[in-house]
Amino acid sequence: MTINVAVTDLRQQFVLILSNSALTWCKAAKPRGDTTLTLARPALDALALRQTILPEAVKAGLAKVEGDAASPRRCSPCSTPST
Repeated sequence: MTINVAVTDLRQQFVLILSNSALTWCKAAKPRGDTTLTLARPALDALALRQTILPEAVKAGLAKVEGDAASPRRCSPCSTPST
């Protein structure tokens, strides 16, 4: 599974690759995955710290998923944000 991540406020793009239960990443000059996740750094931090989950961030307009929208859901935990 390959997911592009565009961090808008930092103007950086990354590619996340999940293969054989190993997650790797690299900076990317151009996207190459089936799915692109676009968000600002504070939204990325909130996801990483489990203060929100991706569907909530998308609904709030903090993140946008383009392409195969099921792809990020397959690798995110099915839980509510921690409090």
